[in-house]
Amino acid sequence: MEPTETDSVVLHASRRWWNKVDVRRGETPWLTFASKSSTFSLNGKDYTIKRRGIRGPVEFSHAGETIVEVKGLQFDYAGKNWVMKGTGIFSSRVNLECDGRIVGEFKRPGGFYLGTKVDMRLPKELPDEIQILLIWFYINVFATDAGSA
Repeated sequence: MEPTETDSVVLHASRRWWNKVDVRRGETPWLTFASKSSTFSLNGKDYTIKRRGIRGPVEFSHAGETIVEVKGLQFDYAGKNWVMKGTGIFSSRVNLECDGRIVGEFKRPGGFYLGTKVDMRLPKELPDEIQILLIWFYINVFATDAGSA
């Protein structure tokens, strides 16, 4: 089942060679952060993304308190299990599943662009900081892998 307009927020992100990611909600500029950075600020709060060990889980935290621990591309949040899944081996499209149901999507628009562009539809129930975490994962994991294929 595809996510619908009423239960989703539409976001657009673009990364150019200078490693800044610009995020828009619809056509409204929202946030800019460094793509390779492990920190970002949102609504006056600082967040950190940190991997424990070489292949360990990724910890997403605020003020030293863990918000989410991501193992592979799966995490638990608000009592639900969330997973980012690629749709094919050579595809840059990724679905976001919640408890086994598709609730969001990431896809790269067609056309020529120097850098990375991604259009997203994410559930409104996810808070802003989790939406940014998911964008960070897509830009740094899926877009990088698809670009090197």
